[in-house]
Amino acid sequence: MYAKASVYFDYKQMEGTMQIDPGAWRDLQLAGSSSSSNGKQKCSLLSSLKHTHTKMGDRLLRANILQPSTDLPTITGRQHAIEDLLDNEDVFFGLSASLAEFPDIDSVITALVRLPEAKTVRQATQVINNVLHVKHILDIALAVAGTLNGAVQSELLCEISTCLSEPRVSELLDVIHQVVRTDIQVEKSAQAIRSQRCHMVKNGFDGFLDVSRDIFDTVSQQVVDLVEQYADRLQVPIKAVYRPNIGYIMSCKADCVTGGVPEEFLNFVRKKSQCTFTTLDLVKLNNRLASVVSEINILTEK
Repeated sequence: MYAKASVYFDYKQMEGTMQIDPGAWRDLQLAGSSSSSNGKQKCSLLSSLKHTHTKMGDRLLRANILQPSTDLPTITGRQHAIEDLLDNEDVFFGLSASLAEFPDIDSVITALVRLPEAKTVRQATQVINNVLHVKHILDIALAVAGTLNGAVQSELLCEISTCLSEPRVSELLDVIHQVVRTDIQVEKSAQAIRSQRCHMVKNGFDGFLDVSRDIFDTVSQQVVDLVEQYADRLQVPIKAVYRPNIGYIMSCKADCVTGGVPEEFLNFVRKKSQCTFTTLDLVKLNNRLASVVSEINILTEK
Protein backbone atom coordinates (compact mmCIF):
# COMPACT_ATOMS: atom_id res chain seq x y z
CA MET A 1 0.00 0.00 0.00
CA TYR A 2 1.29 3.42 -0.96
CA ALA A 3 0.08 6.88 -0.06
CA LYS A 4 -1.83 8.84 -2.67
CA ALA A 5 0.35 10.81 -5.12
CA SER A 6 3.50 9.17 -3.75
CA VAL A 7 6.40 7.98 -5.89
CA TYR A 8 7.92 4.53 -5.54
CA PHE A 9 11.68 4.22 -6.12
CA ASP A 10 13.39 0.90 -6.72
CA TYR A 11 17.17 1.35 -6.46
CA LYS A 12 19.24 -1.03 -8.55
CA GLN A 13 22.97 -0.87 -9.03
CA MET A 14 24.10 -0.66 -12.66
CA GLU A 15 25.92 -3.70 -13.94
CA GLY A 16 29.22 -3.40 -15.73
CA THR A 17 30.28 -0.20 -13.98
CA MET A 18 32.68 0.67 -11.19
CA GLN A 19 31.31 2.30 -8.04
CA ILE A 20 33.58 5.05 -6.66
CA ASP A 21 32.75 6.63 -3.31
CA PRO A 22 32.68 10.46 -2.94
CA GLY A 23 35.85 10.43 -0.83
CA ALA A 24 37.77 8.85 -3.69
CA TRP A 25 36.29 11.45 -6.08
CA ARG A 26 37.88 14.22 -4.05
CA ASP A 27 41.20 12.45 -3.41
CA LEU A 28 41.63 11.57 -7.09
CA GLN A 29 40.26 14.98 -8.17
CA LEU A 30 37.88 13.34 -10.60
CA ALA A 31 35.16 15.98 -10.51
CA GLY A 32 35.96 18.52 -7.82
CA SER A 33 34.74 22.09 -7.60
CA SER A 34 36.18 24.62 -10.03
CA SER A 35 37.87 26.59 -7.23
CA SER A 36 39.34 25.83 -3.82
CA SER A 37 38.71 27.57 -0.49
CA ASN A 38 41.54 30.07 -1.02
CA GLY A 39 40.07 31.20 -4.34
CA LYS A 40 42.62 29.49 -6.59
CA GLN A 41 41.48 27.43 -9.53
CA LYS A 42 41.32 23.72 -8.77
CA CYS A 43 41.90 21.33 -11.64
CA SER A 44 40.08 18.01 -11.99
CA LEU A 45 39.87 15.24 -14.55
CA LEU A 46 36.37 16.39 -15.51
CA SER A 47 37.42 20.00 -16.11
CA SER A 48 40.39 18.83 -18.20
CA LEU A 49 38.26 16.60 -20.42
CA LYS A 50 35.20 18.84 -20.61
CA HIS A 51 35.03 19.91 -24.24
CA THR A 52 31.42 18.83 -24.80
CA HIS A 53 28.95 20.75 -26.96
CA THR A 54 25.69 19.84 -25.19
CA LYS A 55 24.33 19.66 -21.66
CA MET A 56 23.61 15.97 -22.22
CA GLY A 57 27.27 15.49 -23.05
CA ASP A 58 28.26 17.25 -19.82
CA ARG A 59 26.13 14.90 -17.75
CA LEU A 60 27.26 11.79 -19.65
CA LEU A 61 30.93 12.70 -19.30
CA ARG A 62 30.54 13.25 -15.57
CA ALA A 63 28.71 9.92 -15.19
CA ASN A 64 31.38 8.04 -17.14
CA ILE A 65 34.15 9.55 -14.99
CA LEU A 66 32.47 8.96 -11.64
CA GLN A 67 30.97 5.61 -12.63
CA PRO A 68 33.31 4.23 -15.32
CA SER A 69 32.43 1.18 -17.35
CA THR A 70 34.11 -2.14 -16.62
CA ASP A 71 32.64 -3.86 -19.69
CA LEU A 72 35.48 -4.54 -22.14
CA PRO A 73 33.34 -4.55 -25.35
CA THR A 74 31.90 -1.17 -24.33
CA ILE A 75 35.36 0.29 -23.72
CA THR A 76 36.85 -1.03 -26.96
CA GLY A 77 33.77 0.11 -28.90
CA ARG A 78 34.27 3.66 -27.66
CA GLN A 79 37.97 3.54 -28.50
CA HIS A 80 37.21 2.39 -32.05
CA ALA A 81 34.68 5.20 -32.43
CA ILE A 82 37.28 7.77 -31.34
CA GLU A 83 39.82 6.34 -33.81
CA ASP A 84 37.17 6.52 -36.54
CA LEU A 85 36.51 10.21 -35.83
CA LEU A 86 40.22 11.08 -35.63
CA ASP A 87 40.80 9.46 -39.03
CA ASN A 88 37.97 11.45 -40.64
CA GLU A 89 38.20 15.20 -39.97
CA ASP A 90 35.16 16.06 -42.11
CA VAL A 91 32.94 13.82 -40.01
CA PHE A 92 34.49 15.10 -36.77
CA PHE A 93 33.93 18.78 -37.53
CA GLY A 94 30.52 18.08 -39.08
CA LEU A 95 29.38 16.32 -35.91
CA SER A 96 30.82 19.10 -33.73
CA ALA A 97 28.82 21.72 -35.62
CA SER A 98 25.60 19.68 -35.48
CA LEU A 99 25.89 18.74 -31.81
CA ALA A 100 26.40 22.38 -30.83
CA GLU A 101 22.86 23.08 -32.13
CA PHE A 102 21.16 20.46 -29.95
CA PRO A 103 18.94 21.78 -27.14
CA ASP A 104 18.79 19.98 -23.80
CA ILE A 105 16.78 16.91 -24.87
CA ASP A 106 16.20 15.79 -21.26
CA SER A 107 14.55 19.12 -20.46
CA VAL A 108 12.42 18.92 -23.61
CA ILE A 109 11.22 15.42 -22.73
CA THR A 110 10.42 16.54 -19.18
CA ALA A 111 8.34 19.42 -20.54
CA LEU A 112 6.52 17.08 -22.94
CA VAL A 113 5.45 14.56 -20.29
CA ARG A 114 4.42 17.19 -17.73
CA LEU A 115 0.64 17.56 -17.59
CA PRO A 116 -0.58 21.17 -17.33
CA GLU A 117 -2.76 22.06 -14.38
CA ALA A 118 -4.84 24.53 -16.39
CA LYS A 119 -4.96 26.01 -19.87
CA THR A 120 -3.29 29.39 -19.71
CA VAL A 121 -1.37 31.63 -22.10
CA ARG A 122 1.86 30.57 -20.43
CA GLN A 123 1.01 26.91 -20.88
CA ALA A 124 0.11 27.50 -24.54
CA THR A 125 3.45 29.24 -25.06
CA GLN A 126 5.27 26.27 -23.51
CA VAL A 127 3.47 23.85 -25.84
CA ILE A 128 4.55 25.91 -28.85
CA ASN A 129 8.14 25.93 -27.59
CA ASN A 130 8.01 22.15 -27.13
CA VAL A 131 6.90 21.59 -30.73
CA LEU A 132 9.64 23.88 -32.04
CA HIS A 133 12.28 22.09 -29.98
CA VAL A 134 11.08 18.65 -31.11
CA LYS A 135 11.22 19.80 -34.74
CA HIS A 136 14.70 21.21 -34.18
CA ILE A 137 15.90 17.97 -32.54
CA LEU A 138 14.56 15.84 -35.42
CA ASP A 139 16.16 18.13 -38.01
CA ILE A 140 19.56 17.86 -36.30
CA ALA A 141 19.18 14.10 -35.80
CA LEU A 142 18.71 13.63 -39.54
CA ALA A 143 21.70 15.91 -40.20
CA VAL A 144 23.86 13.82 -37.85
CA ALA A 145 22.66 10.61 -39.51
CA GLY A 146 23.55 12.04 -42.91
CA THR A 147 27.03 12.95 -41.68
CA LEU A 148 27.67 9.46 -40.29
CA ASN A 149 26.00 7.43 -43.03
CA GLY A 150 28.65 5.63 -45.09
CA ALA A 151 31.48 7.70 -43.62
CA VAL A 152 32.31 5.68 -40.49
CA GLN A 153 33.35 2.11 -39.86
CA SER A 154 33.17 1.62 -36.07
CA GLU A 155 30.27 -0.45 -34.77
CA LEU A 156 29.17 2.19 -32.23
CA LEU A 157 28.94 5.04 -34.75
CA CYS A 158 27.21 2.78 -37.27
CA GLU A 159 24.59 1.87 -34.65
CA ILE A 160 24.04 5.56 -33.89
CA SER A 161 23.62 6.29 -37.60
CA THR A 162 21.13 3.42 -37.95
CA CYS A 163 19.06 4.61 -34.97
CA LEU A 164 18.90 8.20 -36.23
CA SER A 165 18.01 7.02 -39.75
CA GLU A 166 14.91 5.14 -38.58
CA PRO A 167 11.85 5.88 -40.74
CA ARG A 168 9.94 7.00 -37.65
CA VAL A 169 12.18 10.07 -37.35
CA SER A 170 11.30 11.27 -40.85
CA GLU A 171 7.65 10.30 -40.39
CA LEU A 172 7.33 12.32 -37.21
CA LEU A 173 9.02 15.28 -38.86
CA ASP A 174 6.61 15.01 -41.80
CA VAL A 175 3.65 15.12 -39.39
CA ILE A 176 5.02 18.29 -37.81
CA HIS A 177 5.64 19.84 -41.24
CA GLN A 178 1.99 19.37 -42.14
CA VAL A 179 1.22 22.25 -39.77
CA VAL A 180 4.54 23.94 -38.95
CA ARG A 181 6.55 25.83 -41.54
CA THR A 182 9.63 23.94 -42.68
CA ASP A 183 11.87 27.02 -42.58
CA ILE A 184 11.22 27.73 -38.88
CA GLN A 185 14.37 27.42 -36.79
CA VAL A 186 15.06 27.87 -33.08
CA GLU A 187 16.01 31.49 -32.46
CA LYS A 188 18.04 32.96 -29.60
CA SER A 189 16.92 36.58 -29.17
CA ALA A 190 13.69 37.23 -27.29
CA GLN A 191 12.25 39.35 -30.09
CA ALA A 192 12.97 36.69 -32.73
CA ILE A 193 11.54 33.94 -30.51
CA ARG A 194 8.25 35.81 -30.07
CA SER A 195 7.96 36.45 -33.80
CA GLN A 196 8.83 32.83 -34.50
CA ARG A 197 6.05 31.54 -32.26
CA CYS A 198 3.56 33.83 -33.97
CA HIS A 199 4.46 32.63 -37.48
CA MET A 200 5.26 28.94 -36.93
CA VAL A 201 1.91 27.62 -38.22
CA LYS A 202 1.41 27.65 -41.98
CA ASN A 203 -1.05 30.11 -43.46
CA GLY A 204 -4.57 28.89 -44.13
CA PHE A 205 -5.05 26.57 -41.15
CA ASP A 206 -7.08 29.04 -39.10
CA GLY A 207 -8.65 32.23 -40.42
CA PHE A 208 -8.67 33.87 -37.00
CA LEU A 209 -4.99 33.02 -36.58
CA ASP A 210 -4.13 34.55 -39.95
CA VAL A 211 -5.98 37.76 -39.04
CA SER A 212 -4.27 37.96 -35.65
CA ARG A 213 -0.86 37.53 -37.26
CA ASP A 214 -1.62 40.31 -39.74
CA ILE A 215 -2.47 42.55 -36.78
CA PHE A 216 0.77 41.54 -35.05
CA ASP A 217 2.81 42.43 -38.14
CA THR A 218 0.95 45.72 -38.57
CA VAL A 219 1.42 46.82 -34.95
CA SER A 220 5.08 45.74 -35.01
CA GLN A 221 5.62 47.94 -38.06
CA GLN A 222 3.83 50.78 -36.28
CA VAL A 223 6.41 50.50 -33.48
CA VAL A 224 9.23 50.82 -36.02
CA ASP A 225 7.54 53.79 -37.71
CA LEU A 226 6.92 55.52 -34.37
CA VAL A 227 10.57 55.23 -33.33
CA GLU A 228 11.68 56.54 -36.72
CA GLN A 229 9.34 59.52 -36.35
CA TYR A 230 10.89 60.46 -33.01
CA ALA A 231 14.38 60.03 -34.45
CA ASP A 232 13.60 62.26 -37.45
CA ARG A 233 11.83 64.93 -35.41
CA LEU A 234 14.51 65.18 -32.70
CA GLN A 235 17.44 64.47 -35.03
CA VAL A 236 18.68 61.80 -32.61
CA PRO A 237 19.66 58.21 -33.58
CA ILE A 238 16.94 56.44 -31.57
CA LYS A 239 16.40 52.72 -31.91
CA ALA A 240 13.77 50.30 -30.65
CA VAL A 241 14.89 47.73 -28.07
CA TYR A 242 12.75 44.75 -27.09
CA ARG A 243 12.58 43.58 -23.48
CA PRO A 244 10.57 40.39 -22.79
CA ASN A 245 8.99 41.69 -19.57
CA ILE A 246 7.90 45.14 -20.78
CA GLY A 247 7.98 45.05 -24.58
CA TYR A 248 9.58 47.72 -26.72
CA ILE A 249 11.43 50.70 -25.32
CA MET A 250 13.56 53.34 -27.03
CA SER A 251 17.29 53.74 -26.63
CA CYS A 252 19.96 56.18 -27.73
CA LYS A 253 23.47 57.25 -26.74
CA ALA A 254 23.66 59.47 -23.68
CA ASP A 255 25.72 62.14 -25.42
CA CYS A 256 22.95 62.60 -27.98
CA VAL A 257 20.57 63.91 -25.31
CA THR A 258 21.67 67.46 -24.58
CA GLY A 259 19.67 69.98 -22.64
CA GLY A 260 16.33 68.98 -21.17
CA VAL A 261 14.52 65.71 -21.73
CA PRO A 262 11.31 66.05 -23.82
CA GLU A 263 8.19 65.91 -21.65
CA GLU A 264 6.69 63.08 -23.69
CA PHE A 265 9.58 60.74 -22.74
CA LEU A 266 8.58 58.55 -19.80
CA ASN A 267 10.73 56.41 -17.50
CA PHE A 268 13.87 58.12 -18.74
CA VAL A 269 16.93 56.25 -17.43
CA ARG A 270 20.53 57.24 -18.10
CA LYS A 271 22.92 54.31 -17.59
CA LYS A 272 26.56 54.74 -18.52
CA SER A 273 26.66 55.62 -22.21
CA GLN A 274 23.04 54.71 -22.99
CA CYS A 275 19.64 56.24 -22.30
CA THR A 276 16.39 54.30 -22.32
CA PHE A 277 12.87 55.72 -22.29
CA THR A 278 9.38 55.21 -23.59
CA THR A 279 6.32 57.24 -24.51
CA LEU A 280 2.61 56.91 -23.97
CA ASP A 281 2.07 55.96 -27.63
CA LEU A 282 4.70 53.23 -27.40
CA VAL A 283 3.14 51.87 -24.21
CA LYS A 284 -0.22 51.63 -26.00
CA LEU A 285 1.36 49.73 -28.90
CA ASN A 286 3.09 47.37 -26.45
CA ASN A 287 -0.22 46.64 -24.72
CA ARG A 288 -1.85 45.90 -28.04
CA LEU A 289 1.02 43.65 -29.08
CA ALA A 290 0.85 41.74 -25.79
CA SER A 291 -2.87 41.15 -26.27
CA VAL A 292 -2.44 39.99 -29.87
CA VAL A 293 0.48 37.69 -29.01
CA SER A 294 -1.54 36.03 -26.24
CA GLU A 295 -4.39 35.42 -28.69
CA ILE A 296 -2.00 34.04 -31.31
CA ASN A 297 -0.38 31.66 -28.82
CA ILE A 298 -3.75 30.29 -27.71
CA LEU A 299 -4.89 29.80 -31.33
CA THR A 300 -1.55 28.24 -32.33
CA GLU A 301 -1.63 25.78 -29.41
CA LYS A 302 -4.99 24.47 -30.61
